[in-house]
Amino acid sequence: MAPTIGDTCQIRFWYHMYGSDVGELNVYTRNYIGGPLTQIWSQNGEKGDQWLRAKKILQVQQPFQILIEGVRGVGYQGI
Repeated sequence: MAPTIGDTCQIRFWYHMYGSDVGELNVYTRNYIGGPLTQIWSQNGEKGDQWLRAKKILQVQQPFQILIEGVRGVGYQGI
């Protein structure tokens, strides 16, 4: 995604982290394929049986990628 120079952009998404075995949800940016990741947002553990909205404002001056990582918890009782 190529940002407009001088402006901010934001990522907005919904997430659901429910159950005793929920792990983590992480959001990263990077400037090129295979490049180093910069973590911009993270949540871990159970957050209730509800959909939650997340928003992160980004200040970038060059093209970038956004990666979303879900990390499984220790068991199977997480959704």
